[in-house]
Amino acid sequence: MMAFAAFIVISMSPSALGVAWLSIQQTFQVSLESLGVLLLAVTVGRLITSLANGRMIAHFGTGLLLLMGSLVTMAGLVLMAWSPTWDMLLVGSFVRGAGNAMIDASLNTFVAAHYKASRMNWLHAFSGIGLTLGPLLMTFAIHNSEYSWRLGYALMAVPLIALTVGFLFTLRQWDVPVTIADQQFKRTDVATARETLQLPVVWLGMLTFFFYAGAEVGAGQLTTNLFTEGRNISAETVGYWITFYWASFTIGRFIFGWVVDRMDAHLMVRLCLLGALLGAALICLNISPSMNFVGLGLIGFMLAPVFPTIMSQTPGRTGLRHAANAIGFQGAIAGMGVSILIAIAGWLAEGYGVEVIDLCLLVGVLTTFLLHEIILFRESRQLTLQMETK
Repeated sequence: MMAFAAFIVISMSPSALGVAWLSIQQTFQVSLESLGVLLLAVTVGRLITSLANGRMIAHFGTGLLLLMGSLVTMAGLVLMAWSPTWDMLLVGSFVRGAGNAMIDASLNTFVAAHYKASRMNWLHAFSGIGLTLGPLLMTFAIHNSEYSWRLGYALMAVPLIALTVGFLFTLRQWDVPVTIADQQFKRTDVATARETLQLPVVWLGMLTFFFYAGAEVGAGQLTTNLFTEGRNISAETVGYWITFYWASFTIGRFIFGWVVDRMDAHLMVRLCLLGALLGAALICLNISPSMNFVGLGLIGFMLAPVFPTIMSQTPGRTGLRHAANAIGFQGAIAGMGVSILIAIAGWLAEGYGVEVIDLCLLVGVLTTFLLHEIILFRESRQLTLQMETK
C-alpha cells in the first residue's frame, strides 16, 4: 500500500503543470518555449538520480532511498510554491525532479524484480490517480485563490509529510527478501552503467521510452495551448479536459492491469499503441470540439499500460544484473523525452502556429509504435536462432 500511495503523491505535480502553465507564463512573462526549459530542469534532476539508481540502491538500500526521495521531493515543491523568480522556479523543479526519480526508479526496480506485469500496471494505475488529482487540484487553486498556481504546489507538498513518515516506519521492509525472485535479485551483483549501456536492447528501450513519454506528457500539457489558442475553447473547459485525459489514463491502467496477465503482453502493447494513434489522428482531423475531446481521452486510455508493461519486461530482457540500471536509464530518458520533445514542439508552435502540436503528438505515438515493433522483431529473431541452434 505504501508503494501505491507513493505513486499517487509523486504523480500530482507533473500533470498539474499542464493546467498551471498559462498562469506561470503570466506570472513570469515567459514564452511557450520556456515550458521546455522548465521541463528540462525537472529532467536534469531526474537524470542525475535515475542514472545512479542501481548504485544508490546497492549503497543505501531501497528503504533509505525512498525516504530520501520523499524529503527531497517535498523540498522541491516548497521551493516551487514560494519561488519569487523564474530562476528559483527552475531550481525548485530540478529538486522535485531529483526526488521524484529516487522514489519512482526505486519502486519500479522493486516491483519489476519481484512481481508480475499486472502488479506494475496497478502500481502505475495509482500513479494515474495522482495524475488525475493534480490538474483538478491546480484548476481549483487557480480559479478560487489569489495565490493561484502557488497554492496548488503548496498543497501537493502536504501529503509528502505523511509519505515520509510512512517510509520511516517501513524502512527495513523494502530490503527484506520476500520471494525467490527477490533473493536472486539480492544475490546478483549490480552491473556498472558502462556494462549495461553496451546492451543494444537497453538503447532500444531507452529510445522507446523517450518518444513514449514525450507523447504521453505532451498530450496532457501541450494540448492546453492547442485547444485554447488554436481552437478557441475556454481555459476552464480545457482544464477539465486535461483532468479527463489523466482520468482515462488511470482507468486504463486499472483495466489493463487485470488484462495483461490474461493475454499476450506484446500484443496488448501493440494494440494499445494503434489505439493511441487513432486518438492522435482524431485531434489532427479536428472534426469538432467533441471529437477533439474523444481523441484526447482515447490517447490517455490506450497509452495507459504501455509504460508499466514494457518496464516490467525489462529484467527479462536485460537480466537481473542489469535491471536496476536499465530501469533507471529508461526513467531518465523518459524525462529527457518530455523536456526535449515538448521544447521542440513549443519552438515549432512559436514559429508555425499552435496547430503543429497535433502533428507532434501523432509523430511521437507513431515513433513509439515503430520502436516497439523493432524490439519485438529482434526478440523473435533471437528466439528463432536459438531454436535453430538446438
